[in-house]
Amino acid sequence: MPKVHWLDVPRTSSYRTVIGVIPAGEGSDALYSTELKSNLYLIARACSRLHLKGRYALQAVRSPQLEVRMVFERAEDAEAVGAIVGLVPPLPVESSFLLDVRNSAQLEMIGGPPDLRGAGRRARERAAR
Repeated sequence: MPKVHWLDVPRTSSYRTVIGVIPAGEGSDALYSTELKSNLYLIARACSRLHLKGRYALQAVRSPQLEVRMVFERAEDAEAVGAIVGLVPPLPVESSFLLDVRNSAQLEMIGGPPDLRGAGRRARERAAR
């Protein structure tokens, strides 16, 4: 099933929430934004490759810590994503994991590397002028 907008997912007890917490580090706000965005896209790629059966939504959250929140319509979908990062089924209504280097590598094994075909295109065009 497709990924849907975060606001289109009803908040009921039948939905499972999985939260990926990004470890706190030292750096600028721009660095945190890039890290949050890249982790969000990494999880989206992994969910896409898993061919989940129900609807799901992803959201990047900045307060009080950097998190990627995932809501799944079906418990089996949440457990499939949770199994990648070491969460043991059956998952409670809300569970979380640390989105560290090891878990990021596990997710990248499933989701694959980012598509960088268009990366830096505008900068190259400006430099050519």
